[in-house]
Amino acid sequence: MRTTLVTLTCGWLLAAVPLAALASEPDVVDDLPPPLVARLRLANTLYDQDNLAAALVEYRRVQVESGKAPGLFNVARICARLNRPVEAVAEFDKLLSAPGRTPAEKLEEARRLRDEQRARIGRLMIQTKVPAFIEVDNVAVGRTEVKVFMGAREEPTGNAVPDMRYVMAHPIEVANGPHLVAAVAPGHAPLRQQIEIGGGVTKEFELALVPAKGELAHIRLKTPVLGAQILLDDAVVGQTPIDVTLSVEAGSHELALKRKGYRTASLHRDLGEGQTWDADVVMEEDPAEMGWQAGELELEGEEPGSALSVNGKLHDLRSGSVKLPPGPHQIEIAHSGFLPYRAQVDIDPGKVRRLHVEMEPTPEALHERLDRASGQRWRAWGTVAAGALVAGGGAAYLWWSLKERDQANREFNSVQDSFKTGNRCDPKGNAAADCADLKSDAETRQTNAGYHLVGSSIATGVGAAVMVTGLILVLTVDDTSRYETPHSSVAWLGWANAKGGGVALAGRF
Repeated sequence: MRTTLVTLTCGWLLAAVPLAALASEPDVVDDLPPPLVARLRLANTLYDQDNLAAALVEYRRVQVESGKAPGLFNVARICARLNRPVEAVAEFDKLLSAPGRTPAEKLEEARRLRDEQRARIGRLMIQTKVPAFIEVDNVAVGRTEVKVFMGAREEPTGNAVPDMRYVMAHPIEVANGPHLVAAVAPGHAPLRQQIEIGGGVTKEFELALVPAKGELAHIRLKTPVLGAQILLDDAVVGQTPIDVTLSVEAGSHELALKRKGYRTASLHRDLGEGQTWDADVVMEEDPAEMGWQAGELELEGEEPGSALSVNGKLHDLRSGSVKLPPGPHQIEIAHSGFLPYRAQVDIDPGKVRRLHVEMEPTPEALHERLDRASGQRWRAWGTVAAGALVAGGGAAYLWWSLKERDQANREFNSVQDSFKTGNRCDPKGNAAADCADLKSDAETRQTNAGYHLVGSSIATGVGAAVMVTGLILVLTVDDTSRYETPHSSVAWLGWANAKGGGVALAGRF
């Protein structure tokens, strides 16, 4: 993409003004390739629609692929809204350390929000008697591997031995509120514990692991439903989605998923030592339980004939909206020739959630659409040009026909007047026979002029009709602009000082 700056001077000698200094957008997009600019626009659209989880995915993708950090302010606010104060503080710190062209008012708001989020962060100090892997809310966060001396303890034999503990190298920062903390160590039974922590508080506690009776078994849980409570042997162990494997002792285990608006799904399995259970859980919506709490999802801008699946289940889009249980949902919209559109949406009880969809065609489909639209556009403009040519020729012909008719009328009137002057039929004294011929010629020219006038009017009308038809074709050519990245942006700017002034036209072409 090439940046052009056109400057019109007004009186004094002017220095060239860098385009970067004139830009008002805080996001660094000057050097982004067109696909990432389109991706950033999509992220901003999702953010404006309050589709925060999907917007965060798109912002992260742009940052990873570009190596830059556009949208930092929005990313930080999304993390704050999604109850991720640790991430929010980190993103606000990045923005404040390298503000770039971010406006002063946004920087001030960023400082305020960062301080608010920092006050919501608590810290966990976990101890174990053996080195163990630590999980918080089913996310692996590290390992207790630093050995510390806690004093001496007396064994049943009466001997005093050093009391050792293992801790993590750094405290675990978490959002204030309830959390599920787990410790997993080889040869020991996994231990899970529900804890609560306040903002600005450091909480120290021990997870007392005990030796396992045998080799551990493992459960890998898969379900497309988000926000479902996971119960293992009637104990809450987390919430979907879950990215870690649940380690358990060998034996009989009951796995259940619960969420409002869905029927509880339960599975039972006897697990042997070292066995892995891949539990694919399907949850069915329960219309009776949803009742008045059901919300609606309404799509805008999707391609006609698209297929909608919510949490892996197809839904009928013909009614224009879909009733869903309140809470988060993973949706996918599919259409031949387009890449699948995926997003996470939150449905509020009794409310309509409108989602604007921008589907991206596959490269092959986009090429085909652009070629077809280009051909249609050429044919449409060709029709306009042909109609304009015929209409223009017809108009010129009409103008000439009108002049011819006026001339023929004047000659006919002149011949008519000459018959009123006695024996002389015209001022030149032509004979009566000659005068009759003159009159006949004048009448013939009048008739011919009338024919020409009719023909030219028809030609002009036909040309105009063809031109209008071409314009209609131009207006109805397949709209491919929404699949293309904008390539031009123009703005007028002006300035003046003691040494000069001027007007600048800045933009991308």
